[in-house]
Amino acid sequence: MISLYYYIPQYESIFFKIDINNTSHYIHMEKVEINFDESQKIWRQNKQSIGNGSFRYICGAKCKNGDKCHNKPFTKLGRCQIHKWKKLPIN
Repeated sequence: MISLYYYIPQYESIFFKIDINNTSHYIHMEKVEINFDESQKIWRQNKQSIGNGSFRYICGAKCKNGDKCHNKPFTKLGRCQIHKWKKLPIN
């Protein structure tokens, strides 16, 4: 049972006090900051919105005209028939 927790601002940490069989245990948790805007941008790089919050995967390789390829990719390669030999960029 978690009886109480302590927040220590100078360390930006939380400590939980847990009592198990009349013994107190303390758990230390670091503060985690997640940038959801950046996460969404990266997640959508190889997807195209099809409405109602649904998405489909796209090839995403750069075409000769400079645009992203919107063809359906093969299952494991991540690229379409045209760009199947093009290497994926390393982030």
